[in-house]
Amino acid sequence: MADCNRWFLFRLTRDGIALSILPLAMKRLTSFSLGARIGLAVFGLTLLISGSSSAFYYYSTRNFVIKQMGGRLLDIGRTGAWLFGPDERAAIIELHSRVLRKRAPLSKSDLDLGAEDTLAALNQEDAEEIMRSTAFQSLVQNLRQIKDGSRRGIHPLRTLPQLPEDSNDVPLVRYAYLLVSIPDSTDHTITMFLADADYARIDENQDGIIADDESGNPIGTLWRTPLAEFKQAFDGEAIAGSEWYTDNWGTWLSAAIPIKNRAGRVIAVLGLDYDIRGEANLLHQFQQVAIAMIVAGSMLAVVLGILIAQLLKYRLRPLVQGVARMAQRDYSVHLPIKSSDEVGQLARGFNEMVSVIKAHADSLEVQNKAIERFVPREFLQQMGHETVLTVSLGDAVERAMTVMFCDIRSFTSLSEQMTPAENFRFLNEYLSRISPIIRENHGFIDKYIGDAVMALFPQSPRDALRAASQMQMELALFNAEKKEAGAEPIRFGIGLHFGQLTLGAVGEENRLEGTVISDAVNVAARLEHLTKQARVNVLFSEDLLQRLGDEARYFKFRPLGDIRLRGRRERTRIYEFLEGLPAEEIQRRLDAGPRIATALQAVRSGNREQALELLEQALTEMPSDEAMQSIYQKIKGRPA
Repeated sequence: MADCNRWFLFRLTRDGIALSILPLAMKRLTSFSLGARIGLAVFGLTLLISGSSSAFYYYSTRNFVIKQMGGRLLDIGRTGAWLFGPDERAAIIELHSRVLRKRAPLSKSDLDLGAEDTLAALNQEDAEEIMRSTAFQSLVQNLRQIKDGSRRGIHPLRTLPQLPEDSNDVPLVRYAYLLVSIPDSTDHTITMFLADADYARIDENQDGIIADDESGNPIGTLWRTPLAEFKQAFDGEAIAGSEWYTDNWGTWLSAAIPIKNRAGRVIAVLGLDYDIRGEANLLHQFQQVAIAMIVAGSMLAVVLGILIAQLLKYRLRPLVQGVARMAQRDYSVHLPIKSSDEVGQLARGFNEMVSVIKAHADSLEVQNKAIERFVPREFLQQMGHETVLTVSLGDAVERAMTVMFCDIRSFTSLSEQMTPAENFRFLNEYLSRISPIIRENHGFIDKYIGDAVMALFPQSPRDALRAASQMQMELALFNAEKKEAGAEPIRFGIGLHFGQLTLGAVGEENRLEGTVISDAVNVAARLEHLTKQARVNVLFSEDLLQRLGDEARYFKFRPLGDIRLRGRRERTRIYEFLEGLPAEEIQRRLDAGPRIATALQAVRSGNREQALELLEQALTEMPSDEAMQSIYQKIKGRPA
């Protein structure tokens, strides 16, 4: 039955129903809308039911017809076998032996026959001599009686010649013949015609031409056995074909009946061929009707599927739009409830869900904003987290970025003059002025350490330099406001360094803190501390300058020499950042830059006296340059 189903599906595809698209459609089913999937399901179910039922009835009918025709052939064959009495069976044995004696030896190529090929084993004279014998003619008469007995009409007993076919009374059996084995093919793949009811060449359709299908099979004709049923008949089993076959002469159902001698040995096989073109045509018409029913059912299923899909799309469109709006965090969406069915219940549930989610989202947003005031969102994003809820102890990542330390000068002595409450107010006022500048320049504050600020700039060092410039200008405005209020101005120091950092969570399970661990942090902190000794506002390292590359030309700075920072073996070249100072002060310090560089070069060359002389001359012209004064004092304090 499985083979039949495969054959039937093949025929359906050949006749225009593209069943082969179904596996491809199944692979992409998840990308279709719900309505389209339901429509496809209706179509597939209808096609499956109509196809399976049509295939079942078609093959049931087809198998029944073949079985009935095969049964009739077997009945005719078994009855016809009794026409071969002792004399005829002796004639079979005698003719078989005679042919084997007279035939020419067979080569291997002679036995390599095609499915519909024949080969004469006897020469024409020998074959005609044997076919004129009484024994041969008696066998032919028996075969013609079997064939003639399958007509609708009843004829009197007579000697039956090979006559043209009567189109008004076609026999059920079109061909009747006797096959015998040959020693050269023990498996009966090649057999030999011993007698054929239509052995002579005759113009059966009386068109004046003897065609190939009007040529008989004379005695001794070799034939490749086309069906396994004939091979089984040589083993002693009467059997009819379970399937029809088609060759050059038509569409046939065959039966093979063994003819045995008294010892039970098969001496020949009676072959009967039934032309079933009429029945096959009827079955083909039935098949076409079945296919038409499947096509009609499929078309109806398509229409029904489209209607169902459109109905679902119409009913579910508000819900889909509502979900889309909710995905955009629009929690004001409210679906109209137009029915009490499942779709209405779904809309009601959706509205209730939106209300709950909105309340939760509002609460969560408030919480997130509160958490971001303690744990910067940027810090979490650098660690690969969107929320603090997913951070675990030990989470850490490495990033290359700029570190900024900013600290108020002499804040301890300043805070001693204020009460604790005044200290907090002062710090919050100061930090509220400089902290936004850091955020505006793509940085974020890692932590506040008293009056000090540690900030990180993950994108480019230029962001940190711009922030430092704006912070200097903001501090000038802050001091101007404080001076009007009668307060003393303040100064800060900023250290900047670029390097590799490790950001992570430290602590223990019940108390975590985000922190940064790196030598780059220590360098930035020590540069900030060095601003007090160098008497400058902003210092940055050679590493940051190298990271800037060509962008360094957009900023104003000057070198202040090489310093060995505490805890580091190599000396670090430092630069004073001038952006944010008054224009006159920037130019004055830039002008002093070459002299400082020359003096530092003299020191590196071992010429301390020349360096001091250069700096003394420069300080005579620019006595207010605190950085140059600091360098002069440091060189002067060195042992000669």
